[in-house]
Amino acid sequence: MGGKKISGFTINENGVWEVSIPESNYYKWRFDQLYVNNKRAILARTPNLGFIKISGIEEKVWVKGTAPEKAQQILTFDEGDFNSLQKLSAGDFELIRFKAYHKWDFTIRYIDKNGLALFTSGDGMKPWNPIKKGDRLVLENYEAALDSEGEWFLNKDGTLSYIPIPGQTPENTEVIAPVLDNLITVMGDLANNKLVEYVKFEGITFKHCQYKLPQTGFEPNQAATEIPSAIMLEGARNITFSNCEISQIGQHAIWFGKGCSNSLVSHCYLNNLGGGGIYLGSVAPFEGIGHNHHIKLDNNIIQSGGQEFPPSVGIWVGQSSDNEITHNDIGNFYYTGIPIGWVWG
Repeated sequence: MGGKKISGFTINENGVWEVSIPESNYYKWRFDQLYVNNKRAILARTPNLGFIKISGIEEKVWVKGTAPEKAQQILTFDEGDFNSLQKLSAGDFELIRFKAYHKWDFTIRYIDKNGLALFTSGDGMKPWNPIKKGDRLVLENYEAALDSEGEWFLNKDGTLSYIPIPGQTPENTEVIAPVLDNLITVMGDLANNKLVEYVKFEGITFKHCQYKLPQTGFEPNQAATEIPSAIMLEGARNITFSNCEISQIGQHAIWFGKGCSNSLVSHCYLNNLGGGGIYLGSVAPFEGIGHNHHIKLDNNIIQSGGQEFPPSVGIWVGQSSDNEITHNDIGNFYYTGIPIGWVWG
């Protein structure tokens, strides 16, 4: 388990649970996921259901390339969609961010400033799939959006607030904040041909691993290949995961990366995933000992993924060969079940 149980809640006059977390107050510990009675709680957002529609977007390119490399985007909206933002202080803008959904892509950005527009900066938009008029957006991670059952918010002073679901009391509710960024790292020495070999993980439950969104946000990235996994392997062979569960994490579950081979994932249950299920290989090809190959994925259940990053997939096969993918139950993802290849050539 990679999380910390949060207790000591009091109930304010509005029925909201509150607790001061010393590590957040004094050491600025923050987390982007929260689990309440084994379910992923909702980071305070608006609207609570559905989306805000973008009424217009303008891009100011700062650094040009084949595609714009660095740019500012200005998103405009109908006035009614900005009611909750009128209450924000300058300090709130260090936390608030938007999620934009555009075709198969997904963008998370922090906000530089607002009026009846959002100003944000980062990578330039991809010409083949930019954010455009009519696309969908939600705003999250600010106190004024904390207004619905099951939502939570951690303010800058380290106070965690949660609106309970009917029937929940502080006594019958377990609240866990993830602490670890990674649960297992298996790292061989490829340069010296020294691999990690013959390790078996059996009957183990892995839970509560966080993905902390960097200040740069999340730029559009097909299959979310730029975020890591709770279990990362590189330079390893003859590794087995059998009858294990991976759940309640902020990123992908397992990634057999560069130099992994002759391994097995069998009869495992991967669920409630912020990212994807099992990723094989790399975006870039590697030759010789660095090549990823001969990995078998058999009789696994991989469900309810993409909870934080919707472009994530059930099983991803990048630059990898000679694998067997058999009898896996993949469901409740937002994008692709099993993409294979990663070449577009």
